[in-house]
Amino acid sequence: MLNNKHWPSDVITGAGIGILISQLVYHFEPLKNWHPFKNTKGVSCVPIIDEKEYGIYTRITL
Repeated sequence: MLNNKHWPSDVITGAGIGILISQLVYHFEPLKNWHPFKNTKGVSCVPIIDEKEYGIYTRITL
């Protein structure tokens, strides 16, 4: 519309996309701190293998 570079339909479509995205962000924002598989307690062991050495990495969370 400004300097004959945009049609009114372009402006309306862009505004609609912006409104839709902002509504989706507000809808899903409470889920950003949701971690359903995060354990606060547990034990994990990971094998470490290199060319010249090997071992086991162990982590215990209490």
